[in-house]
Amino acid sequence: MYIELSEPYIIGGQITSRSQDIFVIRESGEYASLLKYEDYTSATVRKLEWCYSESDYHFFFGAGGQLRPMNITGPVLSKVIPWNLETAQYPESVHRDEIKPGYMLDLRVLQMSRFNPPRWFEHSPQERRDTPIRQIKSLLPEYLPDISYLPLIASNQLCDPVEENLYIASYVNPLKVRDCNQFYPYHIHYISTKELDSFEQLDLKNGQVIDLNGLNQTIDRLKNALIQTPDSDEIKTQLNQERQVLAAQSLARFYRNAGVQAGALNPEDVLGQVSQNQVKHAQVMRADRATVCMVANLMSFL
Repeated sequence: MYIELSEPYIIGGQITSRSQDIFVIRESGEYASLLKYEDYTSATVRKLEWCYSESDYHFFFGAGGQLRPMNITGPVLSKVIPWNLETAQYPESVHRDEIKPGYMLDLRVLQMSRFNPPRWFEHSPQERRDTPIRQIKSLLPEYLPDISYLPLIASNQLCDPVEENLYIASYVNPLKVRDCNQFYPYHIHYISTKELDSFEQLDLKNGQVIDLNGLNQTIDRLKNALIQTPDSDEIKTQLNQERQVLAAQSLARFYRNAGVQAGALNPEDVLGQVSQNQVKHAQVMRADRATVCMVANLMSFL
């Protein structure tokens, strides 16, 4: 399936919500599903858990008077097992039979940290800080803000395979700055296997024998060609196709084949070689090389 990857990652020196798009490598290892930010956060998606303020919250995974089961606390990617669902607190809008075991993908653990120093043309964006939630007094004594350990019979379920249903935990304001000592608004949404199948799919067999350094050079040549003929649909199409190959093989080689479970890249770090001439042309910068930002590899559990 053709995936259009031309929307910008960066506007005015700020990364956009597109940096929160997720490639999910499926258990078969043949394809990766692309979940755009709105695909897992919009009002139409089933929401299981949230904490938006001191008075607006629902803790789905609260069990035994404690808020966090140990098996889904800490990892970026973990299993949601039958025991988690048997002890869960279902919101009124969600029917128990709709929710099945699957994988928890906790995007709060991933960071869009910079790994490379800024380029000569970058400007420091204005810092935007998230607003923390203070102590929720109404929780006590109903809940303890602590971790619950699974009984032995439930721990054994962690060895069993689960379907490709996703529980995606994310901050409400993912692009804002947070202090690791504070607690911030978040929510958890549920994506079923059927819904995951309906999203755009990237073929990981595409470009298996291509040298990626040579592909980078090809992309640079296409960028320069687009500057000369900005209305060329042929160049735009070829550029998008080459970028899809780069995305597919970045996922296949550096995540699937290497057994890497999850990761994130700041799009500012993977723009490639950018000339002064290219910086002046917005349409070329829109066609940047940052085709992989957030990744979850379900094949890593097999």
